[in-house]
Amino acid sequence: MRAEKEKKMKKILSAGVVILLFGFSLFLGSCSKGPTVTVKANKQVVELVKTWDPEISFYTSKKNPLKSIESLRQEEIGCWGRELGFHIRAFYDAAGIEKTRGDAVQVIGPDVPMFMMERGPRLYLTSAKFAPKLKEAVKVKFVE
Repeated sequence: MRAEKEKKMKKILSAGVVILLFGFSLFLGSCSKGPTVTVKANKQVVELVKTWDPEISFYTSKKNPLKSIESLRQEEIGCWGRELGFHIRAFYDAAGIEKTRGDAVQVIGPDVPMFMMERGPRLYLTSAKFAPKLKEAVKVKFVE
């Protein structure tokens, strides 16, 4: 009788663990798929961004999202992370951004409410680990 009870308890415990793991995996999946907007870009930009580490992404304002890179200016682009300067400069070239400030890259910390500021960036590049700090932001996916 005691052996049967132990067997039943092990089954219940196993089922509980499976349910918890399933729930946790659903939670993680939903966290990684935040809101995304599509931004019209040229083929060079679309192809360039595909070559980057998937851990880095562009973000734009949730309230007033960028719709196209057309007429985007250098001062409207920012990033967080010294290592991302190379990516921003490559983006300038692929997007045909006029470099009114040379190869300068606007560096802004993710704690700044940039998408709520009057003259904040319209496009922001950072690592996924900083994305939760971005208030009023949505992830960008470039399309032709």
